[in-house]
Amino acid sequence: MTPNATHFTPSWPASCPWVTAVGGTQVIPGAEAVPGAEEVWNQEIIPGFFESGGGGFSNRFAAPAYQKRAVQAFVAKLAKDDPAHLKLFNNNGRAYPDLSANANSFLNVDNGSISVSSGTSGSVPTVASIITLVNDARLAAGKKPVGFINPTCAGNVTEGSKLATDGTLRVVRLRLKE
Repeated sequence: MTPNATHFTPSWPASCPWVTAVGGTQVIPGAEAVPGAEEVWNQEIIPGFFESGGGGFSNRFAAPAYQKRAVQAFVAKLAKDDPAHLKLFNNNGRAYPDLSANANSFLNVDNGSISVSSGTSGSVPTVASIITLVNDARLAAGKKPVGFINPTCAGNVTEGSKLATDGTLRVVRLRLKE
């Protein structure tokens, strides 16, 4: 958010269309493992100040062709449900993140020391590992690696994201079309 609280401030390089941006989610405390039990990962650093694995819309880059339909649908729904938010971001900008994964409570083992941490420093390597496994399986089957995945993700998601109360994108579920 800008200092005068009039506009959400996009992140760099996540807002760049040539980057696969990875956000963070967490299960809502006390929720059952059902669709909609996830929310954007957030952690209170000091009272009233949170860091988050959220998302947004670029002020510099327009939504790429592969995102236009999803961005237009999101903006249309927001115009109906909460039109006041429309003035807070670039309605035609590149949306991010492209993917999200759990960002809460990762076990770290470093030189024999064990700790627990949270954040996109956990979700990013999780997504990278999954894509690596997909590429390994494709190569083993004589196929090419997946390459730039953003258009595939944007074009094959049947359930997507929605704006959370803090203005970040909340991933509800990522389900690829069959």
